[in-house]
Amino acid sequence: ELKERKIKKADFYEATGITSASFSQWRNGIYSPSSANIKAVEEYTVTNMLQICRYDKVTTCPSGTTAG
Repeated sequence: ELKERKIKKADFYEATGITSASFSQWRNGIYSPSSANIKAVEEYTVTNMLQICRYDKVTTCPSGTTAG
């Protein structure tokens, strides 16, 4: 999913404070992320998508938000 959203793994891990091992375990169903980690991922993803929208000069972004 990170690749589809054009997000570099290293940037994602650094910005969220989540390790690659933890992320891998979530994706493989070994563990579930904590609510704090879910929030960190959500905040990073929304911020990243808004930046992409602004860069691409898209007027309507995901979730009905708009790029100013």
